[in-house]
Amino acid sequence: MPCYFEQTEHNYGSSYSAPTYAASSESPIATPLASYYPTESAAARGTRIHATIAAAERVAVAADPTPSRSGWAIFTNAVGQPVIERAAGGERRIDAAYVNHSQKALLVVDYFTGRGQEPVSHARKGWQYANEPDVKKLVDQGYTFRYQSANPNKPH
Repeated sequence: MPCYFEQTEHNYGSSYSAPTYAASSESPIATPLASYYPTESAAARGTRIHATIAAAERVAVAADPTPSRSGWAIFTNAVGQPVIERAAGGERRIDAAYVNHSQKALLVVDYFTGRGQEPVSHARKGWQYANEPDVKKLVDQGYTFRYQSANPNKPH
């Protein structure tokens, strides 16, 4: 179940989509992430969705760690762990981080599992990942830092 991360071009510039997985009946995300359980709190729902996505991405990276056709790959922290729900040298866990060495770019994806638009506080948190030690090392080497909020509740 390979993970594909692709860049799409629009008239107004570039945008990046969250990783998508090849269609498979073996997908760890066989049921819709946005399904609601009547007694589930918003916090519990967010935790469940984050855990499901992290598990799927770890399976995909373990199955095929090679970069995508466009050169993007999961970023690994200083201790060699893929940054999927893991810290990048600091205390804060990043939902997912991707690196493209040929473009000298780093993309941090932060999943927003709430309803509606991403709040400013969530976006601010995402941009602050640029200060995490392992991320900052690449930024200091001239890599461009990009942040993308991804809402798994909305179809792409």
